[in-house]
Amino acid sequence: MPTWDYEDKRRLTAKDIAEAIRFRKDKGGFAKAYRQVQHWTTNGLLQTITPIETGKGVAREYVDVPTVFIAAVLQELSLFGLTIDSLRPIADQLYEDYDDGDPEMIHFAAETGEFDAFLRIDLTVDDKGKLAIAEVCMYSEQPEQDLYAIPRPKTSGSILLNVGNIVNRIAWPGSTEGSR
Repeated sequence: MPTWDYEDKRRLTAKDIAEAIRFRKDKGGFAKAYRQVQHWTTNGLLQTITPIETGKGVAREYVDVPTVFIAAVLQELSLFGLTIDSLRPIADQLYEDYDDGDPEMIHFAAETGEFDAFLRIDLTVDDKGKLAIAEVCMYSEQPEQDLYAIPRPKTSGSILLNVGNIVNRIAWPGSTEGSR
């Protein structure tokens, strides 16, 4: 369960989050995003501030930040065919980093656009011949940062996401713009 102060955060429903992160702006795009948000919540990838089992007709509630951001990243990664088991450590890491004050500045960079932020997922092939996550690395390219300090992949394959571009696609609840 998150440790944030909820008083300074907006409360959203699964429908609000689905509306914010959907790729397609038609009914089908919303329905798909809504099903994904519900599925991720049921499987513990998205954290709620109300009980997961709220009862019929009672909406689950989420805080806007970092939940919308994390849902948007999960939405992007779902395009690569990553399973719930593969997405769980990524969602956990994003929540943990947010709770820890955003040490890699990924949330800050993505939300403000002042510099680039990246999520790198190193992949390997397990002994069953299936793709497996070897390492998840988050980093930002701050203006005075030594580019050689950026962690390089240790495996033969990686997925690299520019989270600023993902954030730019979010239609933040209550805004009339599609970005920050």
